[in-house]
Amino acid sequence: MPDVVKCQKRLLESEDSYGRPVATPEAVDLKIHLHSRGIRVPEHIESRIGGAGPSDGTTILLGDVVVSVPTKAPFVANSPFELRPGENGTYRIFMNSHSVFDNAVVLPKPRYYMRKNEGGVPLKKIAVRHGVDAVGSTIIQACAYGRWQCLFCAISKSAENGSTIHEKSPSDIAEVATHAEREGFSHFVLTCGATDPPEIGIRKMLECARAVKCASGMKVHIQFEPPDDLHVIDELKGFVDSVAVNIESFYPPTRWLATPGKSLRSLEEYIRTWKKCVDVLGPGQVTSFVILGLGESNMSVLEGTKILSLLGVYPFLLPLRPLLGTPLERCEPPPAWELEQIFLKASQIVEVSGLKAKEAKAGCVRCKACSAFPDFTG
Repeated sequence: MPDVVKCQKRLLESEDSYGRPVATPEAVDLKIHLHSRGIRVPEHIESRIGGAGPSDGTTILLGDVVVSVPTKAPFVANSPFELRPGENGTYRIFMNSHSVFDNAVVLPKPRYYMRKNEGGVPLKKIAVRHGVDAVGSTIIQACAYGRWQCLFCAISKSAENGSTIHEKSPSDIAEVATHAEREGFSHFVLTCGATDPPEIGIRKMLECARAVKCASGMKVHIQFEPPDDLHVIDELKGFVDSVAVNIESFYPPTRWLATPGKSLRSLEEYIRTWKKCVDVLGPGQVTSFVILGLGESNMSVLEGTKILSLLGVYPFLLPLRPLLGTPLERCEPPPAWELEQIFLKASQIVEVSGLKAKEAKAGCVRCKACSAFPDFTG
């Protein structure tokens, strides 16, 4: 960690492209700025391209703060942040040629990436690292919404570029879990492209969750849309530790434009699903993504935070990650000062509810790499 006083002076002497002074150099503040501006990295550092998760970026440790940093989107080319090799395998982060963080660590590839399943498919095409100790897999790499799919999602791109396979079997997922747990990974994130109703992929993910539980002691997190029959959620108990039912925006015009297929489900359907999930898994083990930078109003974000918190659902506020090959690839995340302001206000709402990020058993809230909001909520 560099000298705080010196770094603060360097940062405050510079202004970001929005004309506002850059905040303090503490790791969480730096994390917010990196999410907002991305970072230019040496050519040898790989970034995952495409997919439904934290793509087009790399994972960096800033002391004990984990951050998945955008590296590939067009806006990153103008980032003031640059990653350069440091000492003993670590890296230094520079802002406008001034060093602002020493001893940053770029997480290495998991060893299980070198293994293959019985059919000869590399395990890295089945599940990938998320954050420090999570692995994630999209078990069906496609979206039933077609041209109505979410504008920010690159779920089909990783299948097109050959970095994954279309569908993963429970045995594939179990094999990854076995090897990943030996390396210290502790929770498994299972997602699924939108499928046709009524179960919207829940039972397929449940089969994979059972496989993880049988093969390892890893916690399991799954993500899905509101199902037609809420009773299917009862089947998750004992095999799934946490879930995400992501609405992405509480601002109706933004929902219609950015998530046209998903917006066919009403807010009332989401609320019923959130309530059912909390009944089955308990408060704090259910979350919903709220993406910042899609055109929503700040008021809608705070109102949505209140709705979720009162239900016992953790509001996972995170900045837009513009991904290559999507309609939003040339957009930019919100500026850091705006993210910090909304995080501060929303964290006060969450604090009143008693929800804490550290109590999440599995999933994105526990991982924290894609958003600094959990760092604000304990």
